Amino acid sequence: MSSPRSLSRTLTLLVPTLALGMHLASPGLAAQDPDVDASEMSAVDRAARSDLVGNTSGVGAAVLYEGEMDLLAAWGTPSAGSEEQLNPQYLFPFRGLSDLMLAATIRALADAGQIDVNRSLGTMIAELPPVLATVTLDQLLSHTAGLDDARVPEGVEWDTLLDDFPESARIAPPGSLYSWSRYSYPVAARALERILNATFAEIAQFAIIAPLGMSRTSFDPGFAEMAGVLEPFGSPVPPSAIALPIAYTTPADVVQFVAAWMGGAIRGSTPGDQLRDTPIGAVFSDGLRVASFDGLRRATLARDEDGVAVSLEIYPEASSVLLAWGNGNGPNSVRQAIQQDVHFALGILGQDPAPMPPGELIDESWAGRYRNGDLILELRSGTAGMALFDGEAEVPLILADRNVYIAQRNGGSLAFTAVLAGSQRILYVGDRAYLRR
Repeated sequence: MSSPRSLSRTLTLLVPTLALGMHLASPGLAAQDPDVDASEMSAVDRAARSDLVGNTSGVGAAVLYEGEMDLLAAWGTPSAGSEEQLNPQYLFPFRGLSDLMLAATIRALADAGQIDVNRSLGTMIAELPPVLATVTLDQLLSHTAGLDDARVPEGVEWDTLLDDFPESARIAPPGSLYSWSRYSYPVAARALERILNATFAEIAQFAIIAPLGMSRTSFDPGFAEMAGVLEPFGSPVPPSAIALPIAYTTPADVVQFVAAWMGGAIRGSTPGDQLRDTPIGAVFSDGLRVASFDGLRRATLARDEDGVAVSLEIYPEASSVLLAWGNGNGPNSVRQAIQQDVHFALGILGQDPAPMPPGELIDESWAGRYRNGDLILELRSGTAGMALFDGEAEVPLILADRNVYIAQRNGGSLAFTAVLAGSQRILYVGDRAYLRR
């Protein structure tokens, strides 16, 4: 294992310092002024005013267009009842940035020859549970490690995950299928810590935060509190429930990171570098969703946790980034307003039809119970055709298109995709695979 001192010597060479020219836009104060008529505002100001209702006290946006900062603004207040004006220097919690930093750091370390992402963890870390010993860092970053998405078992703490990981969490052999798991990135982070003998926060600080000059990004909640942080609505998440340390950051620092990432300054990793096709037509790459928009790749990340919603869109070929954030109900109107402007400027008129895998028609042969950890779906052959049994009643299936079924239930609907992989029948709800048992 490397010592923290040798870690410092290694990681400070991975990311050259990047100077990003930033032309900062002033916050649109008109959105907060009730005396200003909406017709006199810009479209983004009007959008911000419509977002600042109900459970939302503050929203913000940042746009990097063709390598230049085009917008950096915030509206509202940092917390409910506050009279202080929110500004872009306020920090906000962004869990998704932790995922991106972890993936970029691991890829950079691999590029530098410090780790092998295709080597099984058991050959690098002693005394791992068997379910983890055969998986690789690459499989964890691509959600192909065969792990389930069940709730964390009683008594298992994230800090001791490598030692206490339940054998029952395996749903498939490593590398055999794509299925999003809440365990994948925490296991990758804990494995990285064990291999390098340092904490993930320390590794990220050495590898990305300090070299890129992200002076207002930290994994320390105390630093965020002192620096000024957007206050989330709702109850705070207990530390025991946090799988990865939360990155507290500012929009300028997020853009700084993504600009370096897009430009190749983080060696071995750029957005969309590690593209993986999935059986449901989506493409996944190191924490991001990737699709094609009129010939341009777009990588996206949306997180709505801890009472703060964040939406990130990256266009690597166009050196452009859209970021919207806010507390409570989130920045939906602001996001749509800046998205419309940037799409127009980039000449994006619509979404290219993504190639979809042929759909599987569900008949009686699909009847049975499908499981992902402690999460269960059951299909039955009912009097009116195939139905989903929700524990109380049989809910008829509606074929929405060639590969998506919908079951309308009290309190909402469940959409899933049927995939036949060889003789294995799989139901995908979003990115989570349910296998018939």
